[in-house]
Amino acid sequence: MGNTKAELFTRDVLWCRGPDSATFLQGQLTQDVAGLKVGGFAWSLLLQPQGKVVALMGVARISETEFLLDTASGFGEPAANRLSRFKLRTDCELELVPLGICVRREVADTENHQSMLDLLAEDLVGLAPLSVRETGWPGAQVIEAVCAPDTSLLDGVRAPSAALERVRILAGVPECGSELTEDTIPAEAGAWLIAATVSFTKGCYVGQELVARVDSRGSNTPRKLRRVTAADDVELVVGAPLTDAEGAIVGAITSAASAVGLAFISRRVEVPAVLNCSGSPIQADPL
Repeated sequence: MGNTKAELFTRDVLWCRGPDSATFLQGQLTQDVAGLKVGGFAWSLLLQPQGKVVALMGVARISETEFLLDTASGFGEPAANRLSRFKLRTDCELELVPLGICVRREVADTENHQSMLDLLAEDLVGLAPLSVRETGWPGAQVIEAVCAPDTSLLDGVRAPSAALERVRILAGVPECGSELTEDTIPAEAGAWLIAATVSFTKGCYVGQELVARVDSRGSNTPRKLRRVTAADDVELVVGAPLTDAEGAIVGAITSAASAVGLAFISRRVEVPAVLNCSGSPIQADPL
């Protein structure tokens, strides 16, 4: 696949700075933050104490004592509030910067950090990139740069287009507000999410008990995130219920881009399976 046009949309930025920043985040996030080298990047989850999701975050280590966290627009404040609750006798400061600019592009190939900057160079004119990375989405080459806010661009900045949403959906990547809400158990949102965000060797963090318990039981959660596909002339709608052959509701669509989508579906539905959505047959497949 060739390079596609880059798109701009907003992401909230949260800075964590200070001598205790690595130690603090190590005990708050699911990822092995302390193991990141300066310039390194990883995905992580921030969890509620009971183990359900607050936010999916990008984590970039800017220096030994400075980290850049970024998350979907609108989720920065809940994340900052959750982190602040546990920042006791800790020498680090949190700074929320809403409406950072994210530049995202699907590309044919990436080789190194400099090539990513080269591929995004024309799109970053006038912007100050804070974190440049490959997303690591399964089956896709997607790069992005999170930049400082630029009020002159906000009128033209929007949510990711249907084209980029389709790439995310086909990759089986969950997003805050769609698949990842305050009711989401991490393991039900797909194997990629756990592999990309969770360290099972680093030690304790807030919310760890549920993650570890579910993993030890084979991640057999009551529902599972699945990819769903309809006929080309069908437009899937977020929130639409999915029913089985007996007419029982077994799930609902959480993300959609034309005829493809993501949906949480009951574990009793063995996939692949054909379900019904508003009178149309829907193919449900594992991620």
